[in-house]
Amino acid sequence: MHSNFGTRKKIPAGLAALVLCGAAQTASAYAEDVCYLPNGGGIENCTPLPDSCKPAGTVNPICRAAAVQVFAAQGASFPDGGRSTFHVDATYLLAQAVGFSATNAYWIAAYDEATDLGSFQARDLSGVLVPGDWATATLDGLERTNFDSGGVLFHFHAPRNGGLNQPSTTVNGLHPDVDDADEEVFLANLRTWALAASSVPQCTAGLTVPNTTTGDYATGNACFVLPAGGAGLVQGTISTLGTLAQSFNLATGLQTVVTNAQPGGPLTSESFDTVVGGGERALDARLGVYLHALGDRVSHHVCTDRSVLTGPDASGTFTEYMDNSDCVQPLHALRHMWEVGVDFSQLAAKDRTTEAGLAAIYDELVVFASARSTMDPLATNAAYRQDILNQVSAALSIEDAEARVLGLARIACDKGLEPLPGMPACASL
Repeated sequence: MHSNFGTRKKIPAGLAALVLCGAAQTASAYAEDVCYLPNGGGIENCTPLPDSCKPAGTVNPICRAAAVQVFAAQGASFPDGGRSTFHVDATYLLAQAVGFSATNAYWIAAYDEATDLGSFQARDLSGVLVPGDWATATLDGLERTNFDSGGVLFHFHAPRNGGLNQPSTTVNGLHPDVDDADEEVFLANLRTWALAASSVPQCTAGLTVPNTTTGDYATGNACFVLPAGGAGLVQGTISTLGTLAQSFNLATGLQTVVTNAQPGGPLTSESFDTVVGGGERALDARLGVYLHALGDRVSHHVCTDRSVLTGPDASGTFTEYMDNSDCVQPLHALRHMWEVGVDFSQLAAKDRTTEAGLAAIYDELVVFASARSTMDPLATNAAYRQDILNQVSAALSIEDAEARVLGLARIACDKGLEPLPGMPACASL
């Protein structure tokens, strides 16, 4: 695989995790856990678990307050930002393991992370940009902090319970049913679009006109409009800190992928392939965006399983309520600290999102690799699948940041795959 990459958009300072100095921000699933020290000083854990929160799974007022303080300090401590080893390193490794080339795997993982940060490029163990021309395009319309054009919904999205104003009693976001277009509306819309096997558009909040066969609002042939024409409305709330909540009001229609803050913007999902470079690159980018939303659905399931997407009402309005007690930030931030660098066996079953998320990502990578005729026949072997998932999960549980990324690189080398660009060559590991 090439090791030449382009100039990277600087990650916004700090994890979008808290309300700080009056600026509302949103927590990120499988948040950046590897952060870059200034001036090529190396890498460190972005948000290490405070001593008052050990062992993993500890929840008390002192621990929650400490977790908030760790996230609050991140932006000042790591002005060059960081990356998620779940969204980047692990996804890159799993994509190769099921049959994608190292090049395709990189772009899948890069656009997975770009969905959080707006853009992405690899860095080495010193935290220095890997030189070359492989930076992603800028997709600021999808960023987790974008409440204006619906980017936040790629990271938080509530199931739909037949339009009722109450959560479903059967939905299970720890193991989401990606084929359930009735409940998992956003995932179903994004997945169908990512497979690029139909004319289903990628719509704001995943909402289409009703499918004429199934009646679902995820796989219709156009984005949702009012019966008399014109856009509907998606309004909602997401808890931020304590009792505060961030609201959003969005027009239905094609999803904005590039905002008017960027040259040539705004651009919607109908321009996505052109924005990212077309061809296989576009297929990789679509898959990366979908995998990010899938991972975030698993990560945020304790919050979003108790949330609900209602509507449309008589005025064509949908409402998403994501403001229950499991969505508030102190506990939410703590749960993200449990996703890497800890012993997952210490966690309650509902909080073991890393293992569940890896399995979901692997299985969908198999589906997409098969659709693109690149699947390794071993990928569907149960023993092979469990072995790679066990190894990746074990590597993600390593507390030290450098040891964690090197552990993932060694798994790749041991399996005859390529380590992530910026990591040492296999002969040096």
